[in-house]
Amino acid sequence: MKSLGLARLVVDPQVKSNDVVTFRIAYDTGYGDNKKSTFMNCIAFKKVGEVIAKNVAKGQMLFFEGQVQDNSYEKEGVKIKDYQMVINSFSFVGDKKPSDRGNSDFNGNTETGSKSGSGSTPSSLETKYKAETGVNITTDQIPF
Repeated sequence: MKSLGLARLVVDPQVKSNDVVTFRIAYDTGYGDNKKSTFMNCIAFKKVGEVIAKNVAKGQMLFFEGQVQDNSYEKEGVKIKDYQMVINSFSFVGDKKPSDRGNSDFNGNTETGSKSGSGSTPSSLETKYKAETGVNITTDQIPF
């Protein structure tokens, strides 16, 4: 089942292998006296995982799309319920990290340079996009 969410990272992402990145998020439910925080483990694969590992840190807010995976198991006769979110795509929300590592869209494409108003000097995003897709695009054509 597809899930959308807004949450904050509570630990820095950890690279488990070249294609796997794990991290933990927290999100709030309820309001007022009924407000509580819920924590969930997350996993991201391939390009999305790579972008998260390089550009996201503890405390940063993310809007994500993914699905909940059931990893329940039995230990010493006790059934342990364990769920994790498999992140398919994401976007940064709110302020950037102090190190200004960049912005990302829902597919994990990053921008590490600043937008140029004139579009005369290609930004790192323009250069990266052209290298990956072969399509020439300027920052004026990018909606973020």
